[in-house]
Amino acid sequence: MEQGAIAQWCYRDAAGNQLFWIQRLCLGGKGRKAFLHRVWLDGGWHRPSRRDPFSCEWPAPRPLYGLPGLSQHPEAPVLVVEGEGTADAAARLFPEHVVISWANGTNAIAKADWQPLAPLGLAGRAVTLWPDADAPGRKAMARLAALLREQGCRVQLVDPPAELPQGWDLADAEWSPAEAAEHLQQWLPPLPAEGARPAGASDPAEQEPASGGPPAADG
Repeated sequence: MEQGAIAQWCYRDAAGNQLFWIQRLCLGGKGRKAFLHRVWLDGGWHRPSRRDPFSCEWPAPRPLYGLPGLSQHPEAPVLVVEGEGTADAAARLFPEHVVISWANGTNAIAKADWQPLAPLGLAGRAVTLWPDADAPGRKAMARLAALLREQGCRVQLVDPPAELPQGWDLADAEWSPAEAAEHLQQWLPPLPAEGARPAGASDPAEQEPASGGPPAADG
C-alpha cells in the first residue's frame, strides 16, 4: 500500500482471480475528510486525470466486490451494502451471508454486473439490501431493489431507524453477530401474509368478465 493510502480492496472474478484494486486516499485537512479512488492496472496506480493514459475505472459492467462468495456458497443468503469497507465489516457481523458491494458509489449501480445474483435459467438469490442511514443510500438501494426484482431475485430492503446518525452504516456497528442478526430482523419490514393482495388490488372473484366473454353460470 502506498504512502498516504488508508485502505485498498481487491476485486476478483468468480473463480477468485485478481482483476483490479481500488485504493482510497485521505486528502482532507483541518478536520475535513475527502477521498479519492485510484485503481491498480497494468502495474501501476492510476487516478482520475486527463493526463493519465490509463482509465481509472474498470470498464462496465464491473464485477461485484465479494463476487467469489456467490459461487462458493450458492445456497447462502446475500447481503448487499454500500462500499467495500462496509462490506468487510458486514461480513464479520453476518458470517452466514455472502456480503457484496459494488464499485464507485451510489451513482454507479447500473454500471455493476448484477447478473451473478440471477444466472440465466436459474431462480434469483434471496437478497437483503442494507442502505446507509441517509437519503442517497435509501434512494440507491430502492433503485437496486427494483433492478434485482426484475431479474427474479427475492429482495428485502432494510429500513434503518430514523434516529441513527446521518450516514451510519454497518462499519459503525459495535455489535456481535448475534446482535446483528437481531437488528436485521427488527429493521426488516414485515413480509405480506401468504396470499395477500398488494394494496389497491381487487379480488379476481369480484371482477366482471371481460367484454365478449361468456356469462357466469348460475350456482
